[in-house]
Amino acid sequence: MSGSFSFTYNGSSTVPTNAGTYAVVATFTSADTNYSNATGTATLTIGASVPTVSVTGGTFVFDGATHAATATATGVGGAAVSGSFSFTYNGSSALPTNAGTYAVVATFTSNDADYSNATGTATLTIGASAPSVSVTGGTFVFDAATHAATATATGVGGAAVSGSFSFTYNGSTALPVGAGTYAVVATFTSNDADYSNGSATGTVLIEKATPSFSNLNTPVVNQGTATASITGHIASGSVFPAGSIIAATLNGVTQSATVDGSGNFAVTFATDSLTPGSYPVSVSYAGGTNFNAVTGTTVLTVNAVAGTIEATGVDISAVAGAPLTRTVATLTNTLGAGVYAATISWGDGSTSVGAVTGTDGTLSVVGTHTYAAPGSYAIRVTIVDTLALGQSATTTSSATVTALGVAAGETREAEYWHKNAGQNLIRSFNGGAAHTELSTWLATNFGNLYGANAGANDLTGKTNAEVAAFFQGLWRADHDGADVQVLATALNVYATTASLGGTQGAAAGFRVSVTGHGARSYNVRGYGSAVGAANNTKLNVYQLLQALNNQARNGVLYNGDRGLQEMAKELFSELNSI
Repeated sequence: MSGSFSFTYNGSSTVPTNAGTYAVVATFTSADTNYSNATGTATLTIGASVPTVSVTGGTFVFDGATHAATATATGVGGAAVSGSFSFTYNGSSALPTNAGTYAVVATFTSNDADYSNATGTATLTIGASAPSVSVTGGTFVFDAATHAATATATGVGGAAVSGSFSFTYNGSTALPVGAGTYAVVATFTSNDADYSNGSATGTVLIEKATPSFSNLNTPVVNQGTATASITGHIASGSVFPAGSIIAATLNGVTQSATVDGSGNFAVTFATDSLTPGSYPVSVSYAGGTNFNAVTGTTVLTVNAVAGTIEATGVDISAVAGAPLTRTVATLTNTLGAGVYAATISWGDGSTSVGAVTGTDGTLSVVGTHTYAAPGSYAIRVTIVDTLALGQSATTTSSATVTALGVAAGETREAEYWHKNAGQNLIRSFNGGAAHTELSTWLATNFGNLYGANAGANDLTGKTNAEVAAFFQGLWRADHDGADVQVLATALNVYATTASLGGTQGAAAGFRVSVTGHGARSYNVRGYGSAVGAANNTKLNVYQLLQALNNQARNGVLYNGDRGLQEMAKELFSELNSI
């Protein structure tokens, strides 16, 4: 049958879209005259759609805060569906804080009639946090005790994390004792599920202890005592270097001892050869594994003890005018040791200090002197032990002094000493131009002419070069004068005497001997007044020089008497021409 339909849905001609139940009325308009219009009814139902629920859990690290999941609900074409969510985490609605794995269920309650409620699931993970591990090592001083490091583990907000520590020191679990540097590794085992295990490093430094000496004794012994001991204690607080070596030095001798189990030591020295006095003693420890080096000092005192000096004089022979160096006495001391001073009286009115030489068993007194005139002289030697309570002894002996005649080859005229050969010889005496032995001999033996009483002519401390220049000055002033002739004679004596300038004199062609030109005797003939003697008197050259020295004032012969100066010039000019 032909006709058309029109529909209404719940009274509306709009075709329904949304979910719901619709009363449908269908109205038929007949196009066939054989049929009338008509209506019919029915029901149309559109059910609610199930939305897509997507849940995001996530991975976190424990930080003390809550961590929530999120979710979305989408419908047809991905459109968001209005509604609300509720969540459970392992069945609880409480937001998770602690480390762990949580099963998340998101329940969606739809506010959109086109969509039903729905659920979704996911997983949320909170991982354990790494605690902050801090190690405290420290600096200590060796004291034979163990020294451990400490450590802490802290978490969020500085809170302490429960757990335990283990330590190694240079790879060993043994606690450090000895001096040294130890690399510390602290390993933390966590008892808190919110925190993982951890580790950290540090350093323990145990410095060497610095010990000190104490109770160092100051021994006092009498002269001749065989031995003495230096005792003491070494420690740093309650620890000491037991078994270590202590060295002590006394009078240039070093001995050693071992530190015992209480820190004490004793070093023994032989003292029988020590003379009375105070002797510093240095004590030292060189240091070791656990101790620094240290030094100390103390004093050993040797007291003098009275002894007896046994001395014997020694007779000598000499040549007038010749310098001599002889042993004039020998001595021993019943103590076997001493420090001696000797004075020699030569019997001609002069004295000098004697040199005490040799060992304590066999000692000699040696003196240096020049006898001016031949004859027999009584020598007296006084010896004092300056340490042994002033013990002393005196000896007597004799000196037999003979004279020698003048010999050729021992003189040069004054002009020789003015020319290059003589000047070079003066400068060469005893080792070179800078030496002073020649000026010392002139100033000591002829002090009024060339020494402390010679005024401007004082040659004390002058070099050979300065003495050579002094001679040239005299030559320029008056090359025929007595001053030039007298100094030329003194230079002849020096050049021909082996103990004075003989080595260089021989090289220059002089006849050199032990006695030298000074010991030669010469007849003064008619010039006796010049030397304070009778005419035709025989005097040795050394006596002649001493005679002129005795008559000089401030370096000027005869205090300027021209007559005597002329006689001296003639006498010494003849002497220098032999």
